[in-house]
Parts: sequence; C-alpha cells; structure tokens
Amino acid sequence: MLLQVEDVVQMFGITAKVPEASVDASRTPGDVLAVLTHANRTLSSMLERPFTPSDVYRIIALATAYASRLTNKHVELAPFERNRKPSDCYERLESVLASVGKLIAKRGGTALAAHGTLGQVAPSDVYDLAQVVLGEVAFLHGLTSSAAAVQAFEPH
Repeated sequence: MLLQVEDVVQMFGITAKVPEASVDASRTPGDVLAVLTHANRTLSSMLERPFTPSDVYRIIALATAYASRLTNKHVELAPFERNRKPSDCYERLESVLASVGKLIAKRGGTALAAHGTLGQVAPSDVYDLAQVVLGEVAFLHGLTSSAAAVQAFEPH
C-alpha cells in the first residue's frame, strides 16, 4: 500500500512532506479504547443488521473456551439470559477485562483498561468490549508459554 502511495506522489510530482505526528505521552491505551468505542458506535449505527445479544454471547463463548485452554480447567460459561440490559453485560465485561488485565500485568505485559462511564450503553458497545476481552485473552495466551497459541477470532 505504501508503495502505491509513493507511486501516486511521484506521478503527480508532490513534493510537500507531512510532518510525522508526535505521540502524546499522556494518552493511555484506555484513552484510545474510549475513542475507538465512540467511532465504533457511529459505524455500528449504520449497519444493516445491528449487533444482537447472541453475537455477543458467541464471542464470550469463544473467550471462555480460550480461557479454559489457558487454565487447563473447564471454565463454566454463564447461561444465556434473555432481556438483560446492555449496561449489565457491559459492567460484567469490564470486570472480566480488569481480571484479565491483572493476569497480563503479572506476566509483564500491558493490558487495555476500560474506564469511565459511557452513559447509555448500546448493544454495539457490549459487542466491542466483548471483542476487546477476547483479544486480551488471546494476548494472555501469547504471554503464557504453556498454552497453545490462539487467534482472537474464529472463522465461521
């Protein structure tokens, strides 16, 4: 992709250089997560089919399966409950993310942390946070030499 951009720059004789963006050291991964959550909310509102609780449940089931493989113990998946509020699920996922973050930190890694309230939690927020939890569990696998490597996604 970069080569294609450079070809276009040469083709049009563009000589101006864009200064490299400076890194704001005061920003944390959690700040980036908050910006991404806002962007994902905006994009999710344009989906033809909005995220459903079963979409979130499938991601959590995958994260649970990975956690079981990581601990070599069966991790019980909470039963699917209809009519739960997105905020209930979001709070539970924040708790799980914090727990996984502690395990990552114990192994010398840096974990994402969700912080601050979103106000009205949308189903897409729960889906996004479930994806983050899944990614962190996969990252934890990478830090743990005894566990087989996993990917943060499963092809359907």
